[in-house]
Amino acid sequence: MKQRYHRFGILTCLLLFLLTGNIVAQTNEENQQTYTKLMKQKNYGDAIRLMDKVLKDKESKTAENYYKRAAAYAAIDTDHQHYTFSEMLTDLDSIAKRYPDFVSYELDSATTLLGHRLPVVTLGNRSARHHIMVQATMHAREYMATQLTMALLEHYAQMCYQDICEYKGQRISNLLQQVCFVIIPMVNPDGVEIAQNGSNGQLTDEVKQWVRQTEDNGTSHTKIKANANGVDINRNFGNGFNNPFTSSRKTHRSFNFYSGLLPYSEPESQLMLRVSQRYDYDLFLNYHTSGNIIYYGCQNAKKYVNKLAHDYAKLIHCHTNYPLYGPDSAPAGGTWADDVEIIYQCPSVTVELGTTNPVPISEFPTIFEKHKNVWADLAIEVLDNP
Repeated sequence: MKQRYHRFGILTCLLLFLLTGNIVAQTNEENQQTYTKLMKQKNYGDAIRLMDKVLKDKESKTAENYYKRAAAYAAIDTDHQHYTFSEMLTDLDSIAKRYPDFVSYELDSATTLLGHRLPVVTLGNRSARHHIMVQATMHAREYMATQLTMALLEHYAQMCYQDICEYKGQRISNLLQQVCFVIIPMVNPDGVEIAQNGSNGQLTDEVKQWVRQTEDNGTSHTKIKANANGVDINRNFGNGFNNPFTSSRKTHRSFNFYSGLLPYSEPESQLMLRVSQRYDYDLFLNYHTSGNIIYYGCQNAKKYVNKLAHDYAKLIHCHTNYPLYGPDSAPAGGTWADDVEIIYQCPSVTVELGTTNPVPISEFPTIFEKHKNVWADLAIEVLDNP
């Protein structure tokens, strides 16, 4: 009789354990659904309190569980191919409201040809001694760079908010008190609109006609690098502007490699210059696609600047295993990286993501994993080289 009751007790406990586990799973799912509903209603206060409750429970104290839980409450959608400018603005608003102590942004007063105002984002302490400027998607078809930059922004904001996350023995929140990241997550929204939607996009009639003509001449809209004026923004800067020795240079409006009439003729390049003048930056970090490679330095920059750029490039290489290409790989050609190394005598590193353009969304998880700790490591390196 005792043996029978004993078996019954074991079976009862096992059944209760399974039922409890199922209830917990349902509760987590319900939490996520409630959170999504609150965010859509712009009820950010209740949404943050719910996320805080879930992420700060005992199971989230380990790094592995924290990342799993945090991913379920992420604003950035990294599962679809076309990450748009309007989607980015919505995500920025959401992140800034969730993490106001760590993230803020402003819309620049200038507008692009298609009427876009570009956001300038701050991650960390504006008054920090050190600053790193990050820009992404200067070229239209390279919008995966924006997706990565936004995902990294949210990733670091989440870690600061938790205030339990460390890298190499240093709390992320403490690092970002000392090193501030100033980010332009999408430099070329007009071009992105063309790259994603072609002549069906929200364009002026004149731009639509130009896109159709270019496609009639054999170039798909998905391959565009330029802005809506047909200027390659990354050839519109001063150092090496219209260099005749630069390969593939164009002399007229084009999907790529046309420098424009004058340096800084474009609203996008003018914004870049203004933001670059805000602080005495320690590093300029540039995200492009594709190739899974890293460029650093400039042919006519000072040796010590190229040496610093090489040090930062090597650090990123340690995370990504991307091969390095130094200042002798190409002459100065009016690129942003060429310009800042001369104007500010400050190192610049350009990371090319993915295997092709546009980068397939299937590559995003691998790209993110390689890059998720890069900003923390760069901040530590900056602090080690005052």
